[in-house]
Amino acid sequence: MFLMDKLVKEYIFTEIFRDYYLNDLGKKYKSFEISINGFHYNYDIYWGDPAIIFDSKTMNTLLPLAVTTISHRENYPNPRIFLHDKLENKNEAFVVVVAHEIGHLWLHDIIGFNNPSTTYIMNETESEKWADYFSYCYFKKYRNATDYNIFSSKLRDVAILQMKIYELNNEQTADLNYYKRDSELKKLVETIKSKNNDLDQFESQMYARANITIDALGDIII
Repeated sequence: MFLMDKLVKEYIFTEIFRDYYLNDLGKKYKSFEISINGFHYNYDIYWGDPAIIFDSKTMNTLLPLAVTTISHRENYPNPRIFLHDKLENKNEAFVVVVAHEIGHLWLHDIIGFNNPSTTYIMNETESEKWADYFSYCYFKKYRNATDYNIFSSKLRDVAILQMKIYELNNEQTADLNYYKRDSELKKLVETIKSKNNDLDQFESQMYARANITIDALGDIII
């Protein structure tokens, strides 16, 4: 009975979210595009109702601020980043969140991970780390984050913002959300930096394609 209830809830959530997406509900922030070597990608960013764009389990455990939707059907709307409707575009924490979600689109469309048309699957932990790396590279290029600690402080701001938006007063949770992301990303950044020109093929391609994509993207987040 419990399994059936769970499946019913998941089906209802999926259908509500699908209708929300197909009917362009929410508030549009902007559209953007990425063009690389003849390949052209179009995307939209919307603010959305958190009760619709996030499932209850994700809301309760991850305190999400955004989610990316990628359609694999013809005539569907552009792939879309949905932002929590309380996330305001008035500080650099907003930039971290949006650039992170663009990082997921980069992994899917430019790199080819987690795309049904390919055989390359990246687990959730790795996906989140590389999306953070993309966000970090964006800050290096367009926000003068010349030192990793500058970006690290922005990750901390995101954790604090999560507490504020979800109306929680729990520094321990904020610290946990921050330190986990920061430690994983810092190790990756230091590995790539220390190897310099001696990166393995995978790291080299990820490093190069992140920067190529960010150059093509431009400084779109205001």
